[in-house]
Amino acid sequence: MSRKNVKPFSAGYYIAQNRLKCGLLIFMFFLTYIAYLGGLYVTNIPTMYEFAAQRMEKYAVISPSSKDADWSQFEGAVRKLQEEDRITMLQQSVFSYIYTKSIMSFELSYPRHAFRTVEDFKTFCDYMGITCDFENLKEGSFIASKLMANGRNMKIGDALIQRKDENVYQDYTLDAITDEEGYTTYFINDNVNYNYILLPTGMTLEEFHEYMNELEEEFEISVSDVESYREETVRDFGSFQVIYAFIVVLLAVVMAITINAAFVGMYQHRESEFAVYRAIGISKGRIIGKIIKELLLMDAMGIVFGGVVMLLAIYLLNELALIPQGWMLLYYHPTALWGMLLCNITVLVPLVLSRSRKLLKADICAY
Repeated sequence: MSRKNVKPFSAGYYIAQNRLKCGLLIFMFFLTYIAYLGGLYVTNIPTMYEFAAQRMEKYAVISPSSKDADWSQFEGAVRKLQEEDRITMLQQSVFSYIYTKSIMSFELSYPRHAFRTVEDFKTFCDYMGITCDFENLKEGSFIASKLMANGRNMKIGDALIQRKDENVYQDYTLDAITDEEGYTTYFINDNVNYNYILLPTGMTLEEFHEYMNELEEEFEISVSDVESYREETVRDFGSFQVIYAFIVVLLAVVMAITINAAFVGMYQHRESEFAVYRAIGISKGRIIGKIIKELLLMDAMGIVFGGVVMLLAIYLLNELALIPQGWMLLYYHPTALWGMLLCNITVLVPLVLSRSRKLLKADICAY
């Protein structure tokens, strides 16, 4: 069989000759990105907390335990830490609690720290790799990430007022904005708070976490680290994943029914075409292969086109609407990808099976 005779049997040839019909079906495959966008939305809050968790992998905070009535255990731990020159201790001052509205419109509080001096805050930033303008920092300074500042509609020089803004224990001025992802807040005041930020400036993170486990076993103290923080996040927001999974399954079923119905109409008019293929001796395997290739090619075109459109749409949505309000959609999350792929497979597999079964029954004698 010549190359010229084979060409019309290819998947690309059929799509090129039926651009309008196939374009509508490609658009339907593109709609599976609804599940992707929904995944980015549902995982947004846990992702913002994960940014904080990634920062907490680099340090820990110790404070007195409620079981340590006379604080003797805590004081013993502090003395031991002061003898460890591989760990930098920063005593915290009194911090305030402020909230910002999430992308789901309810208010949330994120980890916050308070430092007794500007120098202590600089030490923390140098170790963590945080950049901001330190020039105007002073006692009474409030520092926030860009999203936190935008979420509270604050600009450099704006004030947090005691007894007016949530649990704010003195007046503060926003004097710097950090380059950190997610939501962070820092306060500088000279009050004393009996907990310490521990920075492993002279040991590896693995050694540091082992040291903290040993310290917690030796003394009755409270240790706030990344493990406890992630456990709390999963406990608070784990149900989001379950709800999303239910929605994706429901969406996949609806889309599978809708798209299959659309493809039935298109392929019904092609029964005579496939009857000819069978009559001239083309094998069932090649016929099924043609159907699969056509559907996969249209699916791939929908995914590629949809990916470009989705990334552009998220970028514009972030820059023009979300970031100025203190929100942000991430471009990728594995849960979102899982949801889209589940939708896509749920649509594609029944489509291949049903169209193959139907078209293999096409009989030339009926035409």
